[in-house]
Order: sequence, then C-alpha cells, then structure tokens
Amino acid sequence: MTRRSPGGWRRVFGIPLVVGIAGILGLVSALVFEGPGRVAAWIGVGLPLALVVWFVGRAYGGRSASRSGSPRPG
Repeated sequence: MTRRSPGGWRRVFGIPLVVGIAGILGLVSALVFEGPGRVAAWIGVGLPLALVVWFVGRAYGGRSASRSGSPRPG
C-alpha cells in the first residue's frame, strides 16, 4: 500500500474551497456593501457559474464540431 502525501486533501478540495469561499464572500458583500462591494458580489457569485460554463464548454465543445451536419465524402 502506498502512502499519500500530507497535502493530498489540498489537491482534491483546494479549488472547490476557494470557489465556495468566493461565493460566500460575494453573497455577504452583496448584502453589506455598496459601490465596489457590488462589483465584488458579482465576481464572487458569478465565479462558480463561469467555471461551470467553461468546463461544460470544454467537455462538449469538441463533439459539436464533429457533427457538422454536412454529409461525409465517400
């Protein structure tokens, strides 16, 4: 059995924790602050949505190019 490095949990949960904290900070800043706080709220709340759209686009982007609808030669 191999040993895992002590920083293994950071590799698994690091980015989701950062995205979650950014979302929470965005929601709190939307409730508490005005002006620049609203910009931080849009960024914090929009980050998870932007990541989902980016990853879904990467996952399905290559498939749509192969299904162009034009008949194959031959």
